[in-house]
Amino acid sequence: MKKKGGLRAAGSYGLLLLEVGVYALLVTGYLMLVLRSLRPFLLDAFEHRRILYACFAVLLMLGQGFVLEFLTTLLVGLFARTRRREGRATPGVS
Repeated sequence: MKKKGGLRAAGSYGLLLLEVGVYALLVTGYLMLVLRSLRPFLLDAFEHRRILYACFAVLLMLGQGFVLEFLTTLLVGLFARTRRREGRATPGVS
C-alpha cells in the first residue's frame, strides 16, 4: 500500500512531464513557423540594422515566454480539472 506522500510526488512528476512535453511541442512549432517566416527580415536586420535586430530579438523572446507560460498554465489547469473530476486530485494545483 502506497503512502499519500508518494501519490502526491507521482502527481507532481506527471505534471512536470506534461509541462516539458508541451514546452517541447510549442518550441518546435515556434521554430518551424515563426522563425522560418521571419527569417528574411531577421537576416536583413542582423546585417544592416543591429539595434532593430536586437530589439526585435528581445521582443520575440519575451513574446515566446509569455505565450508558452499562458498555454502551459491553461493546459495544466485543464489536466488538473479533469483529474479532479475523475477523483484523482492532483495536489498543489488549483
